[in-house]
Amino acid sequence: MVLTPEGEILQRYAEKIISDIESAKSAASDIKGLKRGVIRVFAMEAIVEGVLHPAMRDFKLRNPDVIVAVEVISKANRQVSHALARGEAEIGIMYKISLSPDIESLAEFDTPFSVIAAPGHPLANRSVIFVADLADTAVAALSASTATRRITEGAMRSNGVVLHYVVTVNSFEMAKAFARTGVGVTILPTISVKRECEAGELVAIPLGDWNLRRTRTTICALRGQDLSNAAKEFVATLKRHSVATPTS
Repeated sequence: MVLTPEGEILQRYAEKIISDIESAKSAASDIKGLKRGVIRVFAMEAIVEGVLHPAMRDFKLRNPDVIVAVEVISKANRQVSHALARGEAEIGIMYKISLSPDIESLAEFDTPFSVIAAPGHPLANRSVIFVADLADTAVAALSASTATRRITEGAMRSNGVVLHYVVTVNSFEMAKAFARTGVGVTILPTISVKRECEAGELVAIPLGDWNLRRTRTTICALRGQDLSNAAKEFVATLKRHSVATPTS
């Protein structure tokens, strides 16, 4: 079913009303000293495995009655910004790139990029690699609409490099699956393959290009928003896990 323009407007108002009701419930729980309610989070796909999942596990162990509602974003940062501005999310997690003035960064952490390969790939034993070194390598790329792809291609343009994309995929999991075949590699934030690297399924070769080594991620909220006590605790939990995650 496709909504009419009028229907889309009504849907946005309805979503805002529901969001306000949930916020009011959380505020009422705060007043009573209860840890209840809903925390709405919009997060980029890159940090799901390495930061978000372990943070949610720890938070839920301490706060079993709080619901954490997560929307995973695979494309542009603006999806997170728009969700915060429309009241669809209390907390956003996205690359720290051109934040709008109405978005406040609560914390940030390094999110360096690596070349992701199978353990048997010819590049797997390299200690560091540059995008220029991949000119003759088969590479799986995320879709052009993703922030991850745009960051990667920004580094390529800076170095006058054109990579040979043999596959274009729309998710991190598909990019990692391609790398597992050993046919080629992919370029992703190191944090996104933490589990696979620990299991010996993949290796992450750090990229030496400055703008790919220094990429940062922000945990953010709408500027001036009064977060619930539960949301503040969840932000603190995210901070702990982002600090504990290796960046290379």
